[in-house]
Amino acid sequence: MSLRHDYILRLIRQLAQAIGRLVSRAQNADPEEVWQELEQALEDLTGLDLPLLRRLPLEQLLGGLRMGEGTDSIRTLAAAEVLAVDAELNERSGRPEDETAKLRFKALGLYAVALSELGDLAQEDTVNRGLGLLEALNEWRMPPAVGLKVLLWFEQRLEFARGEDLLFDLMESDSTGRVSAAGLDFYSRLLEIGDEELERGGLPREEILTGMKELAVR
Repeated sequence: MSLRHDYILRLIRQLAQAIGRLVSRAQNADPEEVWQELEQALEDLTGLDLPLLRRLPLEQLLGGLRMGEGTDSIRTLAAAEVLAVDAELNERSGRPEDETAKLRFKALGLYAVALSELGDLAQEDTVNRGLGLLEALNEWRMPPAVGLKVLLWFEQRLEFARGEDLLFDLMESDSTGRVSAAGLDFYSRLLEIGDEELERGGLPREEILTGMKELAVR
């Protein structure tokens, strides 16, 4: 095991401990108190402030978090965790549902990027929080900018059929062709995988070819 691997694992554990305390307090403590702790944690972990985290669009936020360092994934994950707790506090405080959903979608996009990169290094509780956001947002239409990152996360998790279902959901609101292009790339990568692994992912080769044909005529 490399020194970098050990370092990343240590950072992940430290982040998990810090966020775990905030998640627990968000359930029953005064939201205003938890928000103060959340702001301090965010600044310590990422150097960003909470109003900026809320305000920036996902792509711009990722640009600010990605510094070309070995800890970029940890910074991105920290921002995701903080936004998820922020959304929970938002909901507890009775703020508008669409405001809370917007925070959760942004958190989900960050989770998807970070967890795709961390892979097996990510802790189970952290992965489950990301999956929990997906469940919480089940009734809302996913923005394509978020959905394409979740698609890559599903691919990394070898959940190919789930990725395809998401892809066609995203196609319904795709007016730019971006989703179609990403879908063709998704299918092309899958065609390089062996049949046995494709079957385990729930998407046999024949279905991939059919999906590519459907995308080509849209």
